[in-house]
Amino acid sequence: MRERGRFMPGGVLALALAMGVASPRGARGQAAKPCVPGSSIRTCVDQLQPNAWVFRGQAGSVVLYSGQLEAIVVGVPDVDVIDSLASFIRARKLAPVKRMIVFDAPAPALLRAVHLAGDSVSVFVHERVRERLASRVAVDTTGAVLPMGFSDVIQLTLEGEEIHAVHQPTGYASSDLLVHFERSGIVVFGLAVTSGSYPEVNAARAGDINGIIASVDRFVKYAGRSTFVPGRGAPMNAKDLSAYHAALIQVRDAISALVARGGSLESALAIVHLRLLPALTPQDQLAERGLVTSAYNAAVANKSGHPVAPEDQR
Repeated sequence: MRERGRFMPGGVLALALAMGVASPRGARGQAAKPCVPGSSIRTCVDQLQPNAWVFRGQAGSVVLYSGQLEAIVVGVPDVDVIDSLASFIRARKLAPVKRMIVFDAPAPALLRAVHLAGDSVSVFVHERVRERLASRVAVDTTGAVLPMGFSDVIQLTLEGEEIHAVHQPTGYASSDLLVHFERSGIVVFGLAVTSGSYPEVNAARAGDINGIIASVDRFVKYAGRSTFVPGRGAPMNAKDLSAYHAALIQVRDAISALVARGGSLESALAIVHLRLLPALTPQDQLAERGLVTSAYNAAVANKSGHPVAPEDQR
């Protein structure tokens, strides 16, 4: 059974970031660090609730939610921090991780998570991610186990907590997910939602700014006291999410108005870069271009009356 075993090094998944509260040691033997705004550290952790933490890296974030008998990990794997969570769990004597929901991410991080999971952790991914991983895992020689795929929604329970993983409108990619811890009020997004940087839109897999807006819209209206964990960056509250939603709408509407006047893609990039969300890092510059290009293409399609190309489900 995949549910047996512990979430520890040596053939099982250890997906996390280092932290400093309990002074565990990371995979590189360095003391783990708390998240500090403006810091240059590559990995850090925020405590969301007494039994829930978000581990953040430069490429992705994951949530660890621990019960008395088992724990679950949810989010975007970050290849730099994959080996650190086991140290955190050992230092705090937490329950073993038995299940994991992995969001879409660049292939190296996805493969790293699958390789280390072995057969002791039940790993769930969207079916389109599973399809892309299938050929790679089939020829793998390290004992990787292909994750379980789902299409629209799965519901899990963990000692009274209701956990829903729901397929979302295409934002980062056509395999976007959202995970809602209903009792705790924790909402976990994929790379379509980021804080402190541009959201990522994967044009090769039908990424679309309108899908991001649609995913966020529901929670802007009914946010309450929820905590929102973006695919990359610091946790957000309802006010943060509302501002993020408004900025995306501003980008989309500004580009739509430009296209209506016959403006070019380069003009759209200049508008966003100079007036709305200035890009600061090389990663942001790439994300900026993807976001603007998706909005521009959608506006052109709407103006011409031609439908947007079907989703690429690779």
